[in-house]
Amino acid sequence: MSTDVRPAHGAVIVVGGGIKGLTCAAYLAKAGIKTLVLEGTATVGGGARTEEIAPDFRAPVLAHATGPFGGQIIDDLG
Repeated sequence: MSTDVRPAHGAVIVVGGGIKGLTCAAYLAKAGIKTLVLEGTATVGGGARTEEIAPDFRAPVLAHATGPFGGQIIDDLG
């Protein structure tokens, strides 16, 4: 069984620009795989993005619920 997980056509489309989709895309790109991220909203980041929740008051959407990145991801992606 081959351990090469590269797609047959050399490119991957990641649907969703949330924190998990962006992390996946970063790993793929770092592995040399051409990667396209598609996001349905105006901004990427999913629960890690910041939005205006009251006039002149911005706060993270769900960053408090998702927790910090694991150390391995930070080490891998820098």
